Amino acid sequence: MNLYCDNYATCNELVWDQGGQGQTEAVARVKGWHLFDGVTMGGARHVAKLGPKCVGTSRREAVPEVLAGQEELF
Repeated sequence: MNLYCDNYATCNELVWDQGGQGQTEAVARVKGWHLFDGVTMGGARHVAKLGPKCVGTSRREAVPEVLAGQEELF
């Protein structure tokens, strides 16, 4: 069965069937997909399939420089 991104309507990302669900998911992960099938901390069932375009490459900003007069917490 083909694997479609949850945002397929906007990104058009999919992974063609590789002969089984496990194989298809393995190929998707190698290509940068984020797949989750499980239970959230609140106990709700959650399934997410996001392709590389939807995952994005956002990273946290670099730590800001220490300002004059700034004191350490510890």
